[in-house]
Amino acid sequence: ETDLYNENSVTESFVIKKKTPTASISVPDTKFGESYEAVLKTDSDGKEDAIIEYKLKSESDNFYTQTKPTAEGTYMVKATLPETDKYLATTCTATFTIGNKTATSSVTVKDSYVGTSYSPVITTNSDGKADTVFEYKPSGAPDSSYTTVKPVTNGTYIVRATVPATASYDKSVCTAQ
Repeated sequence: ETDLYNENSVTESFVIKKKTPTASISVPDTKFGESYEAVLKTDSDGKEDAIIEYKLKSESDNFYTQTKPTAEGTYMVKATLPETDKYLATTCTATFTIGNKTATSSVTVKDSYVGTSYSPVITTNSDGKADTVFEYKPSGAPDSSYTTVKPVTNGTYIVRATVPATASYDKSVCTAQ
């Protein structure tokens, strides 16, 4: 206070708020049996305490679990970041796929003589090997003429081996003359 002015006080209230963090999570599409890691990007200082959960995309949200899926399918991944002294809690989600492995296959059959038995040999990394279907056609014939009946007459033939899809591997088809 002075001779010209009276003392006066003014107050103003203000709020210091917590920030809403930015956050994104991703999992690269992968093949059955391959390892993968979820990648969480955020400016939150709660990143180290984030909870990462997974579920099949077709399931409801109450099926989220911290167990990483390993079977073929389309999945959701969710990151839950906790509230901290500086940041609000938040969640983010993404979709990823675990696909079957690509089967590699080859088929061979040795030349034989009329009246002798023969068997094609399939080599594959697929676990569907035991269920392979062998089909035959005369060389030069259209694909529509394949049959599972082994040829027994003189001629040149094509053998086609179809290794079926399994829970781990895609279907594989190969041919040999």
